[in-house]
Amino acid sequence: MRLGFNRWGISVCLLFLAACANIVPPDGGDKDVQAPKLIAQSVKDSQLHARVTSIMLTMDEYITVADAQKEIVISPNINVPLKVAYTYKSISVSWPDSVLLPNTTYRLNFGNAIKDINEGNVYQRKPFVFSTGSYFDSLKLTGTVWDAAKGMPDTTASVFLYNFDKDTSVFSAKPFYQTKVNNKAAFQFEGLSAHKYAIIALKDANNNATIDKGESFAYIHELINPASYKQAITLRLFKEQETLKDNKITAKPPSVADAKKAFITTVFIDTSDLSKRVQELNADIELELSCKSIKLNKKQFLLSRDSASILVETAATLIADSSNPMHYRIASNWLPDVHYELRLQKGLFEDSLGRKSASALYRFKTKREEDYATIALHIPDSFLHRHCKLEIKYQDKVWKQLAVDHTLYNFNFLIPGTYTFAIIEDANQNGMWDTGDYEHKKQPEWYWQHEQVINAKASWEYVIDFKPFSNL
Repeated sequence: MRLGFNRWGISVCLLFLAACANIVPPDGGDKDVQAPKLIAQSVKDSQLHARVTSIMLTMDEYITVADAQKEIVISPNINVPLKVAYTYKSISVSWPDSVLLPNTTYRLNFGNAIKDINEGNVYQRKPFVFSTGSYFDSLKLTGTVWDAAKGMPDTTASVFLYNFDKDTSVFSAKPFYQTKVNNKAAFQFEGLSAHKYAIIALKDANNNATIDKGESFAYIHELINPASYKQAITLRLFKEQETLKDNKITAKPPSVADAKKAFITTVFIDTSDLSKRVQELNADIELELSCKSIKLNKKQFLLSRDSASILVETAATLIADSSNPMHYRIASNWLPDVHYELRLQKGLFEDSLGRKSASALYRFKTKREEDYATIALHIPDSFLHRHCKLEIKYQDKVWKQLAVDHTLYNFNFLIPGTYTFAIIEDANQNGMWDTGDYEHKKQPEWYWQHEQVINAKASWEYVIDFKPFSNL
């Protein structure tokens, strides 16, 4: 008997079998948020009289190790690099026996180095601890790290303890203990012995545990013994003052060739549309000269405003810029929603060659009161009589500085945008915030940053109680 075959049927069957053989994982499902779990450890934790030189951890899933040199740290420091290796589900860390000191408690911290290979979930654990002596050192030091120039906690710093039995300078010595601050800028040293230490915080950009030029660091004057020093330590990071170049602008004296050029004044204000409100009520008008003036004829400068369709002369002042002889400001008590006319007549400015500035006419309109925000700021009286200044920044640029001599400040006609407030100590009354100086044992002046950024909106009024930033 002959068997007949349906070619079309055979093709369909082959395609079906091929589809069944190709196993595809199902889509979707919950994201893996579980960190790797420890299932085996080569060395028992918390041993006395132990000269441990290596440890291997075995996890329940495939892992990877990130930033091992930065994250995996042994304290006290052993002054040789740790050897770190990992494969599949295991990681090993080793060091030579010769670097271990007698009667010393060692703590190996893995930081955030160990992660699962798929989602990057971090394995975190308490430090691995062992002692080469008959006891565990158990003293502690705690504290926080702040950015002195911002008045805010710094969560990126490392903190070092130095044993000055052998070394006397934090610039040349290697730290004996080191740790990193947490996400609240807090640090803690555990397992310390009753010894005097110098303490330093550092923004260690190149991770070399050394204070390099230009890096921010912090210190306290005295050596600290954790057996008697129980209070929390506050470390304020600063950059030491570098030699500043004189940025003062100097104008070149005009030459004979310059005599043929026009003497031009430029006023930075939009005059393209008279109905458009362009002039801020709390700002001066900027004026720029094309060359240095040696003579100012104030009678050639006139400002008028529209009052019932009649131009009325208005008081205004030309203010020279002490750092730039070709820059001036025009100040006036601007009225809201008013048309103004500024006339700069010929000869308002005159240079050493006898050239006179050309005449110019500017018509513009001021903004309305409802275009602005209002802020009432209350300052605690604890800041009075401390030689402090109130600094206000608009869009991250310093807008104004005022002496702190009362507890209520009202700010009107504020341009909508972000405002920040800070109180700056001016202990030496030189009119500026001063950084620290390690050689002369000088700490940076205090800088208290208000904890909130104010996003001021037009027509809104804000009442603010000044509260310094907190890391708690």
